[in-house]
Amino acid sequence: MRIVITADESDDELRRLGHWLRDDDDVAKSADVSLRTSGQSGQMGGLEIIDVVVSNAVGLASLAIAYASWRNSRRQHLSVTFTRDDGLEVTVRGGSAADIRQISDSLSQPYRGRDLEQGAGHGKG
Repeated sequence: MRIVITADESDDELRRLGHWLRDDDDVAKSADVSLRTSGQSGQMGGLEIIDVVVSNAVGLASLAIAYASWRNSRRQHLSVTFTRDDGLEVTVRGGSAADIRQISDSLSQPYRGRDLEQGAGHGKG
């Protein structure tokens, strides 16, 4: 499944999150993480986006835990949105156990309009 991570407030912090996720051993075992610009026209350089392709439920849980670990190491209260390739979104602001659960539970819901097998790893979105 492909997940795009964005934040409105700070490209620098989002870039730091992307590096944190890429450096996390548990995330690296079951997900591919890359940073890119959004490509939105009319913006200087575009906004940073973290692109994550998760291969299984363990990868999704690792992503949520790594996000929470990063978030708890920051002072800035950045609002982060996780968007799945079928358009399902979850926005969190903290790194609590409830936030981890919200990310995992929301993103592991069945795909809208297609089954999980069709959405997993096919680069749609």
